[in-house]
Amino acid sequence: MKHVSYAAPGRRMYFLDILHDTFDRRAHFRLGRLYCPAMFIAVTNWFLFIGRFHPVLVHLPIGMMVLLTILELIGIKPSQRDAMAKMRTLIVPILAICAVIAATCGWLLATGGDYNPTLLFWHRWLGVTVAGLCVVMLVEVRFNVVKTYWTTLAIALVAVAITGHLGGSMTYGSNYLTQYAPRPIKRLLGVEGSSTTVALPKISNVASAIVYPQIIQAIFNQNCIACHGVNRQKGGLRLDSYRLLMRGARGKPMVMPGNAARSILIERIELPVGKSHRMPPSGHRQLTGGEKAILRWWVQSGAVDQQPLNKSNPPAPIMADIRTLFAVVATQQPLSRMKVQTYIAQLVRQTGMRISFSGKHSVMLRCNARKNAHFTNQQLSWLRPIRLNIVSLNLDSTSVTNSAVALINQMVNLKSLHLRDTPIDAKGLSLINQLNNLKYLSVPTHKITAAVIEALKERNFTPHLVVTGDGGINDLPSF
Repeated sequence: MKHVSYAAPGRRMYFLDILHDTFDRRAHFRLGRLYCPAMFIAVTNWFLFIGRFHPVLVHLPIGMMVLLTILELIGIKPSQRDAMAKMRTLIVPILAICAVIAATCGWLLATGGDYNPTLLFWHRWLGVTVAGLCVVMLVEVRFNVVKTYWTTLAIALVAVAITGHLGGSMTYGSNYLTQYAPRPIKRLLGVEGSSTTVALPKISNVASAIVYPQIIQAIFNQNCIACHGVNRQKGGLRLDSYRLLMRGARGKPMVMPGNAARSILIERIELPVGKSHRMPPSGHRQLTGGEKAILRWWVQSGAVDQQPLNKSNPPAPIMADIRTLFAVVATQQPLSRMKVQTYIAQLVRQTGMRISFSGKHSVMLRCNARKNAHFTNQQLSWLRPIRLNIVSLNLDSTSVTNSAVALINQMVNLKSLHLRDTPIDAKGLSLINQLNNLKYLSVPTHKITAAVIEALKERNFTPHLVVTGDGGINDLPSF
């Protein structure tokens, strides 16, 4: 247990230090822009536990307010007024209670920090305003003040819309509502071309790229900014600039230049999937092995801001990862059906494979060399001209080795891959990292090691990838 030193009489001491040892969190009350300097509170797990019900509970008052508005419009007819008056006395009290509870949970959730201060300020106080307006409506219904009731309901509807937009902006980004809007609407709103999905930029001359802004920051932009950017600062950490990265989080440095082993950033990205402090957490896009290696190398080499890559002398494997991720690659398309047909007869004679089209008018191919012990890496290399046309490849009981994985990775349209009873071992399986369309992978159960499982989890395959062993999916360790 951490030792706590109590101050001698006469010295000023805040009880925050003692509470921090117990709860491992600290906070203070903030009212608008005014701070209460002598008032501190430990944010316990109970506060955050209750606060995290806010995203669930907040939909109740919103739905009830919309329902109430619809019923009020229907109740305008004289024949419906009495029925609406009874319905109003039932709905409004429940609405007021739900609004107050949702606002309270939201306030507790906000004590954990991690949000844009400006957006949080307006979202929080508009939420309180909505809850207050619902209480006012309750009073108006109780005393039958119909004239002001309609005005209060209209103001509450507008406030709910604005509050909801601010909440979405804090959680999902400022352009969440407009991300998929039609181009005319984007142009009208002045957000044309904006997107929350950030792809790694392609660099025409990788060797002369500036390491941090063009490579490291690009990796952060694609994987980390949603939780550690302008709109949200989870854990108090921002990764949208070099200065903010080096500032760290809540007084702790995240990067130790020249010492990747002691850098919290590297420690977190290398934690096993499912661990509570892993970055990015489960459910989010995971860093690939190449991206992790690049970040680790950058920190170990000194975490410099404006150094060109050709002066950083990266090792050959790191340079290969950088070229794979960032180098401009000429766009290649599958060969036409006519061109493929000129290859098939020759390939069948040379390799002994069974090759067929996947459909009557398709250009995509199924290639099967199963139980051909004479099928080696050399025979597989003859498939290189049609590699983009292959969607299914069965190499069960062949003689292909780990060296074949490099060519298999180039079959980027591959959806089904069979590698049982081959010399390809766990090391080779962990190198399968470019097949983003892969949906089915069949390998021997005894080769599915913990390292292979970890590697497969890190690859950004399609969500429905199925890995089967000799006896089926039930033979495999749990993912």
